[in-house]
Amino acid sequence: MIDLDIESPLTLREACQVDFLRRNGRALNFSTMWRWTHYGALAQDGTRIKLETIKLPSGLKTSREALKRFAERLTGNSIHTPPTASQRRKSMERAEQQLDRAGW
Repeated sequence: MIDLDIESPLTLREACQVDFLRRNGRALNFSTMWRWTHYGALAQDGTRIKLETIKLPSGLKTSREALKRFAERLTGNSIHTPPTASQRRKSMERAEQQLDRAGW
């Protein structure tokens, strides 16, 4: 959630200009930003992740920090999301299969 005491709000157009979202020096298209806020994007695990926004009288706003959290959730690199029980079980099953194939 965007905390206005700590984070500076950005319009969606301003968020398109954030440096780590640029590709080949070009800003992100506004329609992509709008889609991320309304429909989200598919993460590596198949879940749909939406970009955090707040609604102010001046319109929808996001923040640089919200964009970073969004990217972390999409790639699964967030330290705040430990693996689920099913993910741990699948990982253990794969490891056991590899050990069986290796003769252990």
